[in-house]
Amino acid sequence: MWLALLIALAAPAVGQDEGLDDLDGPVSMATDMMVWNVRKDEIIERMAVSPDNAWDVPGPGRPSPPDPDFPKQSTKFILDGRFDTTEAERETREAYNKRFGLDK
Repeated sequence: MWLALLIALAAPAVGQDEGLDDLDGPVSMATDMMVWNVRKDEIIERMAVSPDNAWDVPGPGRPSPPDPDFPKQSTKFILDGRFDTTEAERETREAYNKRFGLDK
């Protein structure tokens, strides 16, 4: 079985037919969602199953509040490199509000 896997992976590099005469088992070429379960005594080929829309699941309880004693993760170097976009955001927001009649 290992030979089948190795030949399948190397076939494009050495030419599609080279080495296949020595093969004594099935050959599988990987496709999307293909899974090989490799065990000591066997190799199982299967197709993975995945939902089209994976939704998160509710947790066992409410998350803990943030720890106020946890140190800040932004360094002085990072904070000094911030670019103030307040004015640009204000101009864009005002233009958007005016265009869609959302003025206060």
